[in-house]
Amino acid sequence: MKKENQRIYFCDELRGFAAFIVMIAHYTIGFNALHGFLYNPEGNENIYPSWFLDLLPIDGAFGVAIFFLISGFVIPLSLSKRSPLKFLYARIFRIYPVYIVSALITLLITLFFNLYDDSFGKLILTYLKSITLFRDWIGGVAIDGVVWTLEIEVKFYLYVGLMFFALKKYPRIFLCVPLIVTIISLLIFNLDIGYPLSGLSLNTLLYNFGYLTFMNIGVIVYFHHVQKLSSLNASLWIILSVLVSLLFLYERYNGNIFVLELYILAFVIFITFYKYGIGFRGLFSGFFAKISFPLYAVHSSLGFILLSLFTYKFNINIFISLFLVMTIVIYISWLIHKYIELPSLEKSSRIK
Repeated sequence: MKKENQRIYFCDELRGFAAFIVMIAHYTIGFNALHGFLYNPEGNENIYPSWFLDLLPIDGAFGVAIFFLISGFVIPLSLSKRSPLKFLYARIFRIYPVYIVSALITLLITLFFNLYDDSFGKLILTYLKSITLFRDWIGGVAIDGVVWTLEIEVKFYLYVGLMFFALKKYPRIFLCVPLIVTIISLLIFNLDIGYPLSGLSLNTLLYNFGYLTFMNIGVIVYFHHVQKLSSLNASLWIILSVLVSLLFLYERYNGNIFVLELYILAFVIFITFYKYGIGFRGLFSGFFAKISFPLYAVHSSLGFILLSLFTYKFNINIFISLFLVMTIVIYISWLIHKYIELPSLEKSSRIK
């Protein structure tokens, strides 16, 4: 069997694991910091006991890094039998229906709990801009906290489509462009590449290419997998891409070393699974892998609101609340997977 046609099970495992980790991190460390949100009191006391938080030395950045690496690895696979336009068309069906529905749930619960400060019209405009997944280019605030990563994913798809010929025939050129843009931008321009972004600018382009450099690590591993790069060449490209990515992330997160450590950890785990467990199927390869995208897309605002409601309004123990919220969100994610994602995937698979 050709390597291009092999089922890459370790990506399923890591995808399901990453979605679960992001949810847990947001509902524990993230929620613990949301003082004054909805029913949350303004005080600085931890809602979770310190011993429990000490057991969670990780946050959502780890899961996001895993997602980016997986995308870099699997997207060239999905492009192998399609033209650039058909690839982009298939990606539209893969991404947009699920996110449009997930963001709509966020919009509805925001309206129900009266959590918006602006007018109803501005909230609708926020929703419409967000579901384009080009909100970072057209300006405006995000409807939820997860959209920024999906915006990066869409820019990666666009880059892959535009650089299709290079990806096929000249992989080194494909890898070079984000590297060069990121290096030049960091060295020449004194840009503030923090989040949120406020429209298309040099800052926004650097932000996109900086993350594309990290995602290209997955592409390099793919090239090695299909024997377009030798082990030595792949290693050199990976080292260069990791170093430039870390430089970008250092600037992006204002010198927060912990975030860099999480990205390095994600990289090490990804490479370890690729080298030693490419066919590995564990706890997260099945159900959680299937619902990973709906779970990621819908969990944020919905989970925060339910946690605040159960914990502070209904005075339910925080751990019971956590269990209830995770159960509800996972169930809703499964419904989105069954009734929205699966039909979308079927349409996407028909585009040859």
